Amino acid sequence: MVFDTLAETLDIVMLHRWHPGDKHSLKNDTTAAELINRLYAELFAGNDSIIDQIVSPDYFSHTEPSEIDRESLKTSCAEFFRPLRCLRREVLLTMNDGSRGLVVHRYAGDVAATGEPVSIRSADIYEVRDGLLCEHWGVYKYEEV
Repeated sequence: MVFDTLAETLDIVMLHRWHPGDKHSLKNDTTAAELINRLYAELFAGNDSIIDQIVSPDYFSHTEPSEIDRESLKTSCAEFFRPLRCLRREVLLTMNDGSRGLVVHRYAGDVAATGEPVSIRSADIYEVRDGLLCEHWGVYKYEEV
């Protein structure tokens, strides 16, 4: 799914009508957004084993039909990172609502084969249960560089 503006992104996010979850679904007072940021920080550092540590075995994505468990998430991440190099991540916005977190971020780097710059803006929502990321909604847009 692609979005054009942050306002449009938040409109899409609100379509899911967030319902505050029980606080006991998070462990050690870690917020959902902190868990999401940890996932992406580790993935950008090349550590996909983080998926086994903080993603539920019952994980699935509402917007990426191929992501139905941990292994398919690892495959999806590998396919995303494969053509890119020197990728950096900037967090633009984080929000928490009970057991759900939202992170809006921008990735910048270049295409490995051509050296052309690339910039991607993304918004990701995750539901956390029992301290693990279990459901995902996401939107992204390639930005002009």
